[in-house]
Amino acid sequence: MNILLIAVGGFFGAIARYFIAKKLPSISTFFVNMTGSFLLGFLMGVMPPSKWSLLLGVGFLGSYTTFSTFKVEIIHQFREKKWKPALAYMFLSYFGGILLAFFGYMSGLRLYQFRHQQFILRRPIDHERSSFRPLNPKAHFFI
Repeated sequence: MNILLIAVGGFFGAIARYFIAKKLPSISTFFVNMTGSFLLGFLMGVMPPSKWSLLLGVGFLGSYTTFSTFKVEIIHQFREKKWKPALAYMFLSYFGGILLAFFGYMSGLRLYQFRHQQFILRRPIDHERSSFRPLNPKAHFFI
């Protein structure tokens, strides 16, 4: 079942990337890698590992983002002796991706905490009988 979830997510992620490449041909790789970094960080922050994270994180975002195409584009820029654009692209992609993943993670974590607080305000949770386990804030070193 896990492999099927990953395959379905991968199918739709590849199609999304294809359409973005058609609409934004000159910046498609950068765009999908930056949005994918943010979305994967958000997914990590908003939900604990589950079947949804396999479908969306490993499947969809795994095929949506493209590290290999990024590398090939850098090689082409170096071959054409476009040193400054290649270095700027590398810098923006690496550090921008990390920064966006961090912001996505923090946004997802805040949403998770907000939703958890709303749930608590509506009715108390009996942790002995509930499968719901809130995140341990000490386990998240970003906080």
